[in-house]
Amino acid sequence: MDTMLAVEHWLRYADAAKAVVEQREYDSPEKKLNEMVKENVTAQLNNMKTHPSVSVALRNGKLRLHGWVYDIETGTIMALTHGGKQFITLSENPDTCFE
Repeated sequence: MDTMLAVEHWLRYADAAKAVVEQREYDSPEKKLNEMVKENVTAQLNNMKTHPSVSVALRNGKLRLHGWVYDIETGTIMALTHGGKQFITLSENPDTCFE
């Protein structure tokens, strides 16, 4: 079952997001879940930056990383700002990129 081991390994990347979220308090389970999603996007982008081909392409200006969270109910896309400090509305900030 190598496939399941690969999935298990990939899911461990969410551990960083979970650790961040568990340090905070939230008004509701929904808000906590939304923050977990955002933290996971940030963690995944940081993980991707460590891949050698991604790192080289970023350094050479041949790649830009974008982190988005899509709200199915509203159709809103929130984009992670440069440096991963906050999420802002993509429609109002179309040039936003993480890196």
